[in-house]
Amino acid sequence: MNASEVNVFNSLEYLLYKNKVKFTRSHLRRRLMEHQEPTSLAAVSEILDEYQVDHIASRLSIEKLSTISVPCMVFLDIQGGLFAPIERVSDDTVRWLSTEKGWQETSVPEFLQIWPGVTLITKPSAKSIEVNYKNNKRDEVLNVLRYPFSGLIISCYLLLIVFNTVHTFDGPKEIHVYAYIILNIIGSLMSGAVIASTLGTGHSYLRKLCSFNGQNTCMALTSSEGSKFLGIFSWAELGLFYFFGGILSCIASLVFQMNSLFVLTSALSFLTTPFIFYSLYFQGFRIRVWCRLCLATLLCFTLQIALTTQILDHASIKIGTRDASILFVCYSFLPVVWAIVAPYLKRSGEVQWLRREFNKMRFNRNYLRALFSTSGYRVPFFSDLTLIDAGKPESDHEILLITNPTCPACAQVHNEVRNVTERGKVKCRMLLIVPNRSDQLAMNVVRIVLSLRIEDRANAIDNWFREGRFDAPGWQAKFAVSKDMNSDAQIEANNRWAEMANIQATPIILINGSELPHNYEIRELNRIFALIG
Repeated sequence: MNASEVNVFNSLEYLLYKNKVKFTRSHLRRRLMEHQEPTSLAAVSEILDEYQVDHIASRLSIEKLSTISVPCMVFLDIQGGLFAPIERVSDDTVRWLSTEKGWQETSVPEFLQIWPGVTLITKPSAKSIEVNYKNNKRDEVLNVLRYPFSGLIISCYLLLIVFNTVHTFDGPKEIHVYAYIILNIIGSLMSGAVIASTLGTGHSYLRKLCSFNGQNTCMALTSSEGSKFLGIFSWAELGLFYFFGGILSCIASLVFQMNSLFVLTSALSFLTTPFIFYSLYFQGFRIRVWCRLCLATLLCFTLQIALTTQILDHASIKIGTRDASILFVCYSFLPVVWAIVAPYLKRSGEVQWLRREFNKMRFNRNYLRALFSTSGYRVPFFSDLTLIDAGKPESDHEILLITNPTCPACAQVHNEVRNVTERGKVKCRMLLIVPNRSDQLAMNVVRIVLSLRIEDRANAIDNWFREGRFDAPGWQAKFAVSKDMNSDAQIEANNRWAEMANIQATPIILINGSELPHNYEIRELNRIFALIG
């Protein structure tokens, strides 16, 4: 994410947090970045709609600043325009959040000079929550734990190798071996983090490490002229190759009991001396930007050089054919793998941009109006057709859900459609069909639903799908069934209409008579209706 996108994301994150709305950062980031205009007030409004947070955006007069309900979000005419959450407004000062510099205390006269009056006021309710919050939260926690867990397992593997071999290692002191491996691991992590920042990762911790005075220093350094060796590999990539090769070489020296290989590996640290001075000159005098991760990497180089001087006090450098061949394999392994994998990793960063461009087409107002025009259904409704009404009957837009009680996919779709009708102002109608007449369970469920009073039918089918099990006797006991209704005739009428409309499988969703294309999700329906108008 660029600086403007980070500003909108952090502002939204704070607003949801202060309003005590349950949300996950990963889902919020994904929804924002999927929007065709992620830095616009329209994107903020649509996301708040999805989270069922009531809000209103308006241009307030200067006199109404002291009456603003907080927390809220305002637009400020600074740094090219940015959003800023407001925490407190007093008679003298305004406390607002700069997503780059943190909390700011500004006097009212100064604030009025940068505030054009544009304000977004929110009012959450008991229904304000992220869609599928529990599943999203579980996935987010697992994703956060994935990297530490993987690092822990890899570290255990390395320690097992060290503890099982170093006691027979003849040469430098054990502490030197441990220290050199640890420095290589730290250096690999630092170099990898710099590379990750160039691939467009949105991890918050990485952004904080790369941020200095409101600027992404990692990106500024790696994208500047002179940041590549021979115009091919970036200095961060070379650092990763060096440190990772050092890890492999140290492990090989321990496994094969080759003291000379470890000494030779440590001696390579002297080759990094010119790069240390070049990097300091490049950051301090050429681009005048200091990168924290890069400086941490230089510190690892420096500590390795200091460690090598102590190692060479106890051993001398000996270069043998076997040492050189193993050293070549260790240091060339990652560059070869990287040459194959790197193009795909860099290309994957373009997916987000492509998705956004695709969404611009998907949510184009004129395209949606043409796609979901209110031209009616292909087959007119029969007079004896039985539809179950739900949602808001006064709405101009209609969802027709054609469903089957014993279809597992129908249960999932039904619950998603119910969420849409609960969150938005849309009319929903359901048509129950039984494509397979021999499915007695489905026939019995439809008979029961259609035999109920009209006002109870929607609730009955909601209960059937919500419980997630096909327990007809237990479910039936909750409802009073009328014996006078001719349900079988209604089922046949419903099936006949579905056959004439060429409905061959369930579930099917029709929007104003047009089938919902596969490249749209049910959760996007309220957004579609808002754009259609």
